[in-house]
Amino acid sequence: MQIIGAVKNGQQGVVLRVKLVDANAVGGDYGKDALTYASTGLIIAAIADNEAVAKVYTSAGNTIEDITTLGTYQAPSSGCCRFKEVDAANMRGIYEIHLANARFAVSGAKQLLVTIPSDGVVWYDFNGIVLLTAVDPPVVGGGVVEG
Repeated sequence: MQIIGAVKNGQQGVVLRVKLVDANAVGGDYGKDALTYASTGLIIAAIADNEAVAKVYTSAGNTIEDITTLGTYQAPSSGCCRFKEVDAANMRGIYEIHLANARFAVSGAKQLLVTIPSDGVVWYDFNGIVLLTAVDPPVVGGGVVEG
């Protein structure tokens, strides 16, 4: 499991980027490319550390939507999330996810676990944690912490 970011609890417009690895690829650790919001078997789930049930989005249930402009947060429709590949040629396996703002505003939560389980055919399980902080986390740019 990896930490994929830290945001203040209640932050809006969070753009997540994750790497999905194709473990079935011969000869190494290759990014899984060519997935879309409509890919058969695609599931994205998110659960805060103080929630009992995950919010689950599926291509089969039409609760995963496309992203129009990468790098620009686009609020998903009610009950949905958004998903898109970033650049298959130059950033193989990197995908962008937009969750509803409410997923980052769970009262009392300290972290949000985001998972993308394998579809059983191609192994690309992903588990990442977004830390939810009480204050804005520092921004790092050029090796300097900015306040």
